[in-house]
Amino acid sequence: FSRIDADHILFFSDSGEVGETAQAPTWKNLKAVKNGSVYCGLNNLQYDMAYTPQGKLLYMEKLVEAILGQKDID
Repeated sequence: FSRIDADHILFFSDSGEVGETAQAPTWKNLKAVKNGSVYCGLNNLQYDMAYTPQGKLLYMEKLVEAILGQKDID
């Protein structure tokens, strides 16, 4: 049981995929997962862009685009 049941999930991994986490019962029961509102991204992209204020702003724009466009973070 999870106490957090978000409408949207931003999921980051080295492969850019949910992987084994997708098999967990808790994961499967989350509202965002059931509604297809999980947006995957790559760890290295997130880390690389987070070093400068401008990079952080650009990355935040990518997150907004992903949620509005219902697509993964590129």
